[in-house]
Amino acid sequence: MIARSSKPDNKRDGGSRAFGLRCPLAEEPPDFDRWLAMQGAESAPTALQKNGGGLLVSVEVTEALLHRRIHAALTADGLSVDRNGHVPGRTPDVVVFARDLSVGERVRDLKNVIADLGGIPAVVVSPSTGGAAVRRVLNAGVRGLVFDSEIDTALAPVVRAVAADQTCVPREVKVAVDKPMLSHREREVLRLAVSGRTNGEIAAMLCLAESTVKSHLSAAFNRLGVRSRREAATLILDPAEGLGPLILGNGGPIPGAAVAGAAAISGA
Repeated sequence: MIARSSKPDNKRDGGSRAFGLRCPLAEEPPDFDRWLAMQGAESAPTALQKNGGGLLVSVEVTEALLHRRIHAALTADGLSVDRNGHVPGRTPDVVVFARDLSVGERVRDLKNVIADLGGIPAVVVSPSTGGAAVRRVLNAGVRGLVFDSEIDTALAPVVRAVAADQTCVPREVKVAVDKPMLSHREREVLRLAVSGRTNGEIAAMLCLAESTVKSHLSAAFNRLGVRSRREAATLILDPAEGLGPLILGNGGPIPGAAVAGAAAISGA
């Protein structure tokens, strides 16, 4: 005869009785919310919880074809869409705008638009653009960016992520989110280029071959997410970007820099 042990079967109750504890996570089905309440902990309500389980998206897009594409992509993923943001007793969880971020004026206009939303996160749909525009749009307060070629596959996931307090940008421009890491020589070359110096003048001042100056400028442009000297000068001289001290030094703009952004600085 095999004697049966009178000790508690710890395997069957999750081992909690051996210590005189009761763990509700070992019960079936688990009731994690009730367990949090028992511990005196409360989780912050998400947008889904606040609005009864469904996200409401306001689509502020006037162009009819683009609006239909956005509406179709969101509703296909189960999201509620309201064009004008007027639903009794409801505030939109996310607002979707359409902007061509390659146009500088429209990027600057976004800051005022975002401020008027009163804290509602915004997602912008735009044609493909460079890293400089991405940094400016994020600095304006936009939480998500989707290129218009990726509306069908990316818009709904980005909206859901933004509603969950995340920031999302396309992978191809992710390097533009953080301030660029430039070498000492790249900063030197950029500083002189912003001041209006030609490649030949920069080469003479730094005792470099002109081809080496071009290589440094090309590498710096890639890190900044720009394609020309004009774009680089505009970006560096923009106080909102915070790149001036990094490239120009703490002494501020150097002689000639104030007009560099407006001048046609050729020959990268």
